[in-house]
Amino acid sequence: MTWRRFLVVAVCLAPAVRSATAQVPVPPPRQPPVIEDPECYYYGRCPAVWWGEELAVVGGNVLLGALTAGLWQELGGGSFKDGFTRGALGGAVIYAGKRIASGRFPVAGLLGREVAAVGHSVVRNAGEGRGTLDRVALPLGFLPAQVQLGSWGKDARVRVDVLALWNLGYGLIEPKLELDWSRSLTWGAAVFTSRGYDFVVDDARASAMAAVGTIYLNGDLVAFPGFERVGAHERVHVLQGDAIISWGDAADDWLEAQVPPLQWVSRYVTPRLFSLGFFALGRLVESQVEYSHRPGELEARALAGQDP
Repeated sequence: MTWRRFLVVAVCLAPAVRSATAQVPVPPPRQPPVIEDPECYYYGRCPAVWWGEELAVVGGNVLLGALTAGLWQELGGGSFKDGFTRGALGGAVIYAGKRIASGRFPVAGLLGREVAAVGHSVVRNAGEGRGTLDRVALPLGFLPAQVQLGSWGKDARVRVDVLALWNLGYGLIEPKLELDWSRSLTWGAAVFTSRGYDFVVDDARASAMAAVGTIYLNGDLVAFPGFERVGAHERVHVLQGDAIISWGDAADDWLEAQVPPLQWVSRYVTPRLFSLGFFALGRLVESQVEYSHRPGELEARALAGQDP
């Protein structure tokens, strides 16, 4: 009976694989990028971030963490109040990670991603009724892997991140892309630059984009003074993807309980089965909203100090 459940889940998620992996960019012939605000983009002369936007970002992350953990624990027969309270703490840590990742100092991306990962772990632990730091999962920088730690660093194990490995592998074999070692080491995600090419995002050309654990940049624009804002913007998108992965991992744990053979697989790799479905669902919902008005875009622009 358990194998039948596994086959049903696999068949249902098959269409999601195509949708999620469609995020991997295929560089089209070189075209001038469309820049909405050249003064801000090229020269860094951007309007100051309105304090209300910052409060909205803080509140959004705190509320999302609180509701996620509260409802999760309630559905598991636990206390909504306990999950909500500790989930709010996790959401605040996630915001702190995003704020750090959008900074302008050298290792902002790497440090911010690790801090946000702690926040995601707090939310998940709260939702599952465990101790606040009983289990922490941290990405290993730009490498397609994560280390999972037990309480206070015990029982550590490293697992390969399937989706990040896919994106890293694509970047390495695509001749039009080149791995930027310096930014990869300090941004906390694999950074690839194109050789005179833009990317396709929702059928439109873009000078930069982010996928799971990976950032793609138009190398022609790296030298412009305002380009650091673009880098900060994409680093926030990487952390947003990590949030979806955290939800997917929790659902994968439930599936592993139903299909015991998956428990052996998950000791070495992260299946990301439900993450694919969540990414596909997110893209479906986003497609109904104008690009510049999507919550993820608004948050990334606010944290990067770009004019929304």
